[in-house]
Amino acid sequence: MSSVEKATNNVVLTTADHIKRNSNKDWLAPRMAAVPRGVATGSTAFIDRAENAEIWDVEDRRYIDFGSGIAVSNTGHRHEKVMQAAAPYRPKGTPVLPGTYHAPFPVEHHGVSEQDSLKALNNIFKADMSPDDIAAIVIEPVQGEAGFYQTPKSFMKTLRSICDEQGICLVADEVQAGFARTGKVFAIEHYDIEPDLIPIACAAALAVLDVIEQEQLCERAIRIGAHMVETLERIKTKNTSRPIGDIRGLGAMVAFELVTELVTERGTDHPHPDAVKAVTARAAEPGLVLLSCGYWGNTIRLLAPLTIPEDPLIEGLNMLEAALENPHA
Repeated sequence: MSSVEKATNNVVLTTADHIKRNSNKDWLAPRMAAVPRGVATGSTAFIDRAENAEIWDVEDRRYIDFGSGIAVSNTGHRHEKVMQAAAPYRPKGTPVLPGTYHAPFPVEHHGVSEQDSLKALNNIFKADMSPDDIAAIVIEPVQGEAGFYQTPKSFMKTLRSICDEQGICLVADEVQAGFARTGKVFAIEHYDIEPDLIPIACAAALAVLDVIEQEQLCERAIRIGAHMVETLERIKTKNTSRPIGDIRGLGAMVAFELVTELVTERGTDHPHPDAVKAVTARAAEPGLVLLSCGYWGNTIRLLAPLTIPEDPLIEGLNMLEAALENPHA
């Protein structure tokens, strides 16, 4: 393959294999083989399913989610109204393990015609995977690092037709194009077609706003946060708990610091990041997802979904209290 072909080989198909994996260990091996070590992960559990504030891994272990995707899943996992809003836009098929295949990008003056690209795509369908196993076709309307080549309009429309016929999601990668850079808010607007992820995201976002209003999640955030802060303040007074420093929260965006303990004074402001690592790991054992943060690495965030029912909330806080027990007390 020539350097030009490599540079323009940016029509990406994501797919899946169908290897049966029943344990976290089974899933960890391919991850370790494929993902650079620089990509950090706080757990070796692989998620099988989730509902609201609860998660189950591939071994059917249950977790209470106090992370919410770093606070972005405020309406919980798989909220019924959000799922219903997105359902009309979802493609058929549910790949179980992501993978990618590449087809050459059409650049006529470098010897790659639209027909060449479509032929390569068809060969992938025939030789490598069935269209039923393809989650998405990803293409840049205007390529970035590959040289600012513009996708021909006729080629983009053909891809849209193929995706419609096969039930494949068409994704317009506009990371480098950005908002308004091409003279349109989205570069794909130049093509008189509609990609799939934009309507899915808009429909889901509108449903989330409805849920926030209808279920009074702003008010609920205040109640959840107050419950969390009250619990932390109580734990802080216990002689058997690890020393807790500052406790802070605005609504349900709550955090607290773990600090070292001086001989003459309890609850100093000296950060204790090793304690945070120990507490988050200990909390995960019975099934509580916690996230750390902070300049000193000594802060734990509590970010439960705003839709969390009362019982899992209390259960999660009890797990937190147990994890904060000082092993040297």
